[in-house]
Amino acid sequence: MAYLDTTRQMCEAIRDLVNQGWTESRTEFRSKPKHSWTGTARSATQEIEAITPCITDVRLVGQWGTVELELLYINGSLGVAPQPDVDLEGTFDSSVREDADRAFSGDLDAALDLEGKWEIEAGVDIARSTGAEDPDRTWVYAGSQAELTAILRNRPWWTLRDLIDCDKHSVFLVDEDSAMICGSQSFSVIGWDCSIESLPRTATVNPPKGFEQLPKLPSVQSLKLTECDHRIHKPLENTLYRAAAAAAWASLATNARIEGDLVELEYFGFQRVSFGMPLSGPEISLGSCRQSTELAEWAQSNEPDKLLAIRQVISLNRSPVIWSLADEIRRAAQPVFVALRSSAISEALKSVREARNSGLAIARQTSEAATALAKGAVERTIATLAAVFGVVVARASQVIPVEIADGLRIIGAAYLVILSTWALFVEGPIVTGGITALKSDVRKYSDFISDDEADVITGLEAVSRARRHAWTVRIAVPTAYIATALAVLTVAR
Repeated sequence: MAYLDTTRQMCEAIRDLVNQGWTESRTEFRSKPKHSWTGTARSATQEIEAITPCITDVRLVGQWGTVELELLYINGSLGVAPQPDVDLEGTFDSSVREDADRAFSGDLDAALDLEGKWEIEAGVDIARSTGAEDPDRTWVYAGSQAELTAILRNRPWWTLRDLIDCDKHSVFLVDEDSAMICGSQSFSVIGWDCSIESLPRTATVNPPKGFEQLPKLPSVQSLKLTECDHRIHKPLENTLYRAAAAAAWASLATNARIEGDLVELEYFGFQRVSFGMPLSGPEISLGSCRQSTELAEWAQSNEPDKLLAIRQVISLNRSPVIWSLADEIRRAAQPVFVALRSSAISEALKSVREARNSGLAIARQTSEAATALAKGAVERTIATLAAVFGVVVARASQVIPVEIADGLRIIGAAYLVILSTWALFVEGPIVTGGITALKSDVRKYSDFISDDEADVITGLEAVSRARRHAWTVRIAVPTAYIATALAVLTVAR
């Protein structure tokens, strides 16, 4: 609450300045107190000391005929701005010429004490001190509810994202003795009596939708009021609800573009239609605004067929505007969604059935390839052993010389090493390739196959057995070739 007390003191200090003859103008959420007088500049700097914590910039200009001296806030403190060369001799009499020379040379004290016609304008962010004390939220002083309403109405509804649809929770502080006035997931409008601890710190909204011409549209959740006190002014309530309704209809559109004073929202279903959305949102009742946001939330419930059904219904609508027809569109879209969902369910079941059949076919092909690899390895090993046995017998009976027998044995061992390399790098990957890629491929088979269903397919007993069989053969075959080669080399001479 101390944060708000400081901000409230700033408001009272500015009111005191106005009572002393100052004027105040506002540009959106910034205040600019102004004052003109004849005398020294020091008196004005003393008057604005009370609002120093919220000052963003100050411009002091002294005038003596056509000669001007400008003082500015530089790095948080007042200083003399660089001055062009001027003829001070013809402007100031000899009694103050020395002081004028020092002032125009950059001496701040001399400038503040130089008498003349002065004008001051201070840029003020009244909530600046609160924002510094509470950086987790974005603080804005909005004046009154009427002023906040005017600011929001003067902005096109899609630019509200810059104010209230960001990472931090935005707090609009109005000058009245009340607590929470209204709020959404992204912003709150509060008075002086609000407890800061009760306000959210982050804006919990979904990523907003955008188009080429309107890349930063506000999300429905950021604008939809979740709290609304009876003390809220009806114009402010209407403005916020209309902006939320505009965001809702934009979230349902296929495309959007700016056409003069309208945003043309395009919906593509059975045919292409478009409707113009006013800059301040649709001119509809609060009830229709609520129905519009409910329609958008229904469409955004992670079931794309709902959005498709809504666009189909809108594309067949013959009304000049549809903004007040949200409830009718939703009722008409529900049976269309059911029909689309039925087709989707049928397609999903078909996709799952085909994916299961593909998995079983791959398992069968893998088993056949593994069996063929094992059978070929056994035949080659037996043939090599038979040849080596013949060499051993011929050597023992002295039919062939010892040197020739040893050479033939080495040739047989080399043949087996070549077969092991072939099995390891060529035949093996072919055998296990299909069953290994099944896990990733089945997820790409169809959009209707969920991760759980993909896990079921890859975990089928036939698939698991084929995978184990394939890897067993892939490891056993080259191992058997190497073992046989070693046996051939070490056979007794």
